[in-house]
Amino acid sequence: MMLAILTALAATLFVLRAPAAWKRPQARPGWLTTGFGLLGFLTFGFVIPEPLLDSFLGGRNVIALVQTAAASAAFWYLRNGMLIHARNGVQARPWQLILVIGAQTAAFIAMPDHGDVNDPVAYIHQSLPTIAGWLFIIFYQSTILALSLDSLRILRNDRRLDALCFRAGHALTALAATSELIGVTIWHFVGHSNPASRVTFSVFQMLFYPGGMLIASAYLLIWGRKIARTAPWQFRQRYLQHLLTRRNIPARTRQRDGDDQLLAAYEMFVVVSNHLNIGDLVLTERQQRHVERIGSAIDAGFSETTTRVAQ
Repeated sequence: MMLAILTALAATLFVLRAPAAWKRPQARPGWLTTGFGLLGFLTFGFVIPEPLLDSFLGGRNVIALVQTAAASAAFWYLRNGMLIHARNGVQARPWQLILVIGAQTAAFIAMPDHGDVNDPVAYIHQSLPTIAGWLFIIFYQSTILALSLDSLRILRNDRRLDALCFRAGHALTALAATSELIGVTIWHFVGHSNPASRVTFSVFQMLFYPGGMLIASAYLLIWGRKIARTAPWQFRQRYLQHLLTRRNIPARTRQRDGDDQLLAAYEMFVVVSNHLNIGDLVLTERQQRHVERIGSAIDAGFSETTTRVAQ
């Protein structure tokens, strides 16, 4: 059930954030996070069974490698998104992600008997007693742990609600990765029959998916906050534009990005004011009051923006 919710959240965010990612480079790490996260969740067999997915890749359990590579990429881009969220201009280099996935791929290739078990989960469990199988999971979960801890470091002083959700999610995924690292190490050196190994895997399940849900919820908060900030200005701009187009007056202004809707509303307000002064635009008393209220709101908006920048 939790995996289904996470898949739905990732798909929703991937679609909703696509326009922003197309227009703004700053939005791309978060969008890529949801894309790789969605790919990772789909490899768990929620929509198509894992063995069937793996058969498309040659039937040698390669879907397990796709799963870990997608998750690693999602957390890597998520950490980059945290840097942007914290207004830090320094971005991690792609070669770091390539190195991580390269190490996972090398360990996976070194694992024996790739086609003997037609079940990726069973194959990974069967391979844990081998050095390559143990290193495969160690490389994967160490990546998740390192990126989660670094994201916590980046956001340590951020008190915004979405940052608090991010921190809670990263804390849970870091604990989950630690539990998995302990579990696979016990399995490798002691054996899967050890109760501690089973407990650590259960802890991983209990922590990792709620952590992912908190991270997705934080992105939804950011998206909702942006809509709440820009939608009123879009409505005001369209109202002013409607006043002009009803009287066949051209209402063209420069195309603005989502974050510049205040400026777009201001530009349309200037156009309306100019036509009122010229006299080719006549408004009712009610429309005039509405335009005046929009002008007051624009003044207040610019004043608030100036204050926020000064702080």
